[in-house]
Amino acid sequence: MSQLLQASAEQENAEDSLSEEELNGNLFLFTAAGFETTANTISYAIMLLARHPRWQEWLFEEVDSLIPTGASEVPEYTSIVPRVTRIMAVMLETLRLYSPIIRILRTNDAAQELNTSKGMIQLPANSTVTINIISLHLDPEVWPDINQCSDPPWVAAENQVLPDESAFRPSRWINPDTVPRRLYQPPKGYFLTWSYGPRVCPGQKMAQVEFVAVILKLLQHHRIDAIPIAGEEREDVEQRLDKVMSGCIPKMTLVMEGIYDARKTGGVPIRLTRRN
Repeated sequence: MSQLLQASAEQENAEDSLSEEELNGNLFLFTAAGFETTANTISYAIMLLARHPRWQEWLFEEVDSLIPTGASEVPEYTSIVPRVTRIMAVMLETLRLYSPIIRILRTNDAAQELNTSKGMIQLPANSTVTINIISLHLDPEVWPDINQCSDPPWVAAENQVLPDESAFRPSRWINPDTVPRRLYQPPKGYFLTWSYGPRVCPGQKMAQVEFVAVILKLLQHHRIDAIPIAGEEREDVEQRLDKVMSGCIPKMTLVMEGIYDARKTGGVPIRLTRRN
């Protein structure tokens, strides 16, 4: 958005610049377009943290290091966001497993030849190609066992049922200290939550800041607990949450069916418990 404002201000020809009304319209569009996707991502993250509470303990360590004990206000953006690593890793892992947009469509104007692992493919003009984001984000040749050196000690001892590429393991996104870039950069084309290249989502940074602000403030004083229903044991709760998250349906974005049902028998009851 800052680039949009700067480009408009630098235009010498008034006809080539954006009017105040056009700027306001674009800013509103960025905000509105990112609302549904970011809200869904936060919902999935809360569900995942309730399902995997030990990752909350991992996040508490970062939250407590960023916000001094007893602080009534969250520090300024410039002093917080550059230091946030684990919360960003949770966001990226949530988006990898539950991308709000599950497919990208592209249409070519002219005939093309595509060089793929299966050989050359002739693509006629005006063909519509669907990019399956879910398959890319779960590719077993790309995602397993990344950055296991960054895992908390208890991860190796867990009885993991799912293959690693399908498991919720946020630490895969944290590079070792020997790597200058703190967060893992997937191979080109294998993480498309915000699309890629010149058509990348202009609201990417805004979404990241919103997510960090919400989770940071939420976990500053509270932990997230899934409330058992009708005498459920912990294993029953986990199975119920897994079922809800596996029952996603693509609407405008990928959503958990019935998650926002406020009736007594609907939704997923979640409790915020004050941290000691």
